[in-house]
Amino acid sequence: MVARHASAALMIALLAAGTAHGDTSRLPPKVLPKSPTEVPILALALSADSRVLATGGMGHTIRLWDTRTGKELRRLRHRRGVIALAFSPDDKLLVSAGADSYVRLWNARTGEALHQFSTKDARSCIAFSPDSRVLAIGSGGTVFRFDTDTGRELTPLAELEVVVVALAFAPDGKTLASATEEGAIQVWDLATGKRLRDMPHGNGSLALAFSPDGKLLAGGERGLVRFWDATTGQERGRIRLGIGQVGSSLAFSGDGRTVATSGGEEPSIRRWDVATGKEQKPLPGFEGSIVPVSFGPDSRGLAALDRDALAHFWDMADPSKKRECATIKLTATEAELLWDDLSSEDDYVAAEAAWELAGDDERALSLLNKHLRPEAPHRPIADLIADLDDNRFAVRQAATSELERVGRAAESALRGALKERPPLEVARRMEFILERITRARLSPERMRDLRAVEVLERVGTSDARRLLEVLTKGAPGALLTRESRATLERLDGKGAR
Repeated sequence: MVARHASAALMIALLAAGTAHGDTSRLPPKVLPKSPTEVPILALALSADSRVLATGGMGHTIRLWDTRTGKELRRLRHRRGVIALAFSPDDKLLVSAGADSYVRLWNARTGEALHQFSTKDARSCIAFSPDSRVLAIGSGGTVFRFDTDTGRELTPLAELEVVVVALAFAPDGKTLASATEEGAIQVWDLATGKRLRDMPHGNGSLALAFSPDGKLLAGGERGLVRFWDATTGQERGRIRLGIGQVGSSLAFSGDGRTVATSGGEEPSIRRWDVATGKEQKPLPGFEGSIVPVSFGPDSRGLAALDRDALAHFWDMADPSKKRECATIKLTATEAELLWDDLSSEDDYVAAEAAWELAGDDERALSLLNKHLRPEAPHRPIADLIADLDDNRFAVRQAATSELERVGRAAESALRGALKERPPLEVARRMEFILERITRARLSPERMRDLRAVEVLERVGTSDARRLLEVLTKGAPGALLTRESRATLERLDGKGAR
């Protein structure tokens, strides 16, 4: 099963509950916040024995959950956001692909980091061989292969001219299928590394899956799922998904009789009879896009995250028995680390931190109430400009620093003062300050404050509004004051929660 990044929509996993063990009413929790304007990326993977669920997304953290109790087992730290996760078939390994263009291999039972692989870009797709001994990574136009025990790179498959977007091992481990973004599917002989055949895929390949018996290869594309004979490459059938629907993720049930699909303008979980091509009864009470999808060996259950990143679970024996899951909480230490990340010069790292903080309203508000303060009032701008001509160097220097802090709010007054033809040294100081104001990048501390205001907007509660109102009492014209006021006005238009 290949986990793949979906850039335009919430990345949600449909996962099999597999063989049920104990009470399945308590399941892993919400991992990221909902947003009225944009949606974070999510990646999920379920272990083959259905006992452990791995979750990751915009934040740095990968969480492992006990599906029988809903208890968090451990956390793994990724350098950047996680765009794909997969357990090895023997459940001993977990692989994560990150937005930092690295793929990491973990001991799924202890959380120990085993190996790290650099890829060509952040759009990597991943797949384990059936015996768990080989990890395949599609990155750029190359399919890399690594020995999962030693981390040694094996001979890569031939370089392709287009980006690889999906991978799938055949159940016998002898062949590997790859799909490219321009619409072709390649089948490779893993013993020789030779390409056995190509299969055209008219509307662009998005997902691949072999049937459990290895006889069929399914490919999802825009509006269609196609089935080929895995040995001859001849097309055996099609499922028409409809206008606006996309087979961006698909998987066979354990018995091979059903294929699940997801993706499209009106995303949902859809299940189809492979023999007849007819759609089965929809799962009740679910709205959201699902990428990727997978079934467990006995096809007993399904888990999915909706648009609000809330986890749902269905017992396929009685799909009406849908259950929802609880919400995770950040620790105080984690929150402080995320506060530090808000000041990062790497915009992606800062954005991840903002999303993860906004996922825990209570902890975020506690943290921001502790750290955020209204912009301190400054002396009148006219007085500061006058001090630029003071006889004392320390006074001139202090006025220069203060005007830089005031920023654009002082720009108009400084330009007006320049027109009055001040002494040469004063004019040079004014020009220096104006250049710093107009060209300089905001300090990390200032950027952190502004990103914290974004977190408050995403939280959007009455408590968040109260803190924003406090921040609007800062120095008039100051950037933090202005941004806090603008954020409040936007929330007024939406209505606070």
